[in-house]
Amino acid sequence: MAGERGIAYGFGRCSGVLVSPGDVATAAPTALILGLTNLDLSVIRRLARHVTAVVVEQPMVPYAHEARALWELPVPVLTGISPIGEHLGRRIAVDFESASIGPPAEPVTPSGIEELAGPHAEAEPRPVRINAEVSDIHEASAVAPMVDGWALLKAEDLARMSATERTQLWHIITATGLDAPPVRFFDTNPAAATAPHYTTVAEEPLAIHRRGTRILDSPSSDAAMQTLTALLERAPVAVPIVVLPMVSVPAEVTDFLAMAGQRWRHGVTVETPAAAIRAAEVTAGAHFIEVGTNDLSQYTMAWPRTIRNDTLLPPDTLAAPVADLVHRIVTVARQNTTPCHVGLDLRPSKRLLDQLIGLGVTDISCPAPLVRHWRRLIDTAPRHG
Repeated sequence: MAGERGIAYGFGRCSGVLVSPGDVATAAPTALILGLTNLDLSVIRRLARHVTAVVVEQPMVPYAHEARALWELPVPVLTGISPIGEHLGRRIAVDFESASIGPPAEPVTPSGIEELAGPHAEAEPRPVRINAEVSDIHEASAVAPMVDGWALLKAEDLARMSATERTQLWHIITATGLDAPPVRFFDTNPAAATAPHYTTVAEEPLAIHRRGTRILDSPSSDAAMQTLTALLERAPVAVPIVVLPMVSVPAEVTDFLAMAGQRWRHGVTVETPAAAIRAAEVTAGAHFIEVGTNDLSQYTMAWPRTIRNDTLLPPDTLAAPVADLVHRIVTVARQNTTPCHVGLDLRPSKRLLDQLIGLGVTDISCPAPLVRHWRRLIDTAPRHG
């Protein structure tokens, strides 16, 4: 049983009897670990209060859209552990630090963030700022006390909100005294902006030639610009920053600026190898840069972000070629004194933090459920000269 490595969406260690969903109700009164062949969020949510952790055979790659939903669950989940059938009814230990299961060993600590970093209360905080990606007012309220800044807001998320909710969101953000975040232009056609969040593993919903700035080449371009204008009417800044996704060449930025006129300042999401290699040209004149590591990883390594491949898309660090591109981008941003966030959905760890610091990263952005984990890691880890 030892040595089976998975992909962890949790921290620490725990132990319990591995049971199937149908056996949870009849199991003896002891710590239980839910075992699933396929990831089923509805089942996990329904049984979460009865179990300590969840182990799933199906792997969930942290670069996938759906991975965020696992961090939002009330129990930690370990995916990519196969087979689990032979362990049903047996007591096992789940180690989220090594992403493995094995025989129970004492002492066992509950799953959580206790094992995220050692006790270094007297150490200085790491020189990396945490910027929260929020999709609604509830996430914004929850993380407001913990953040150093706000990551860009997605136009799709703003479109899902009512006008009242958008006003409330801006109020929560401005009440922190931090700068108002940029807003990312639509990554998908605004007609799909009300689609639900992904909850199952699936292919990308749109072909790459229809994503981001490529919407401006479609008949929907005017509607997209009008929709974005309406969404930004109550933004708490006179001239909001609109960040352009899926840019590859400077001409795509120029075309957007021609359509936008003087309505907004612009930023760029660098998430294609072409944009990363020519970062100085693509981001010239930009007021904000985001590094989209999920797409940058899949296009650089030529591997779909929804399919597990720990060599090409490592679950705990950036692949070396991707790291080289990130370093190139943040160097350009520093030279031009342009604010730059490196977007990460990967599990927070000291190894990943050390990699980011070595690349010169000073600002990360992450989904709201990961903020508290990054906060603890950064605030307790010792600073290396």
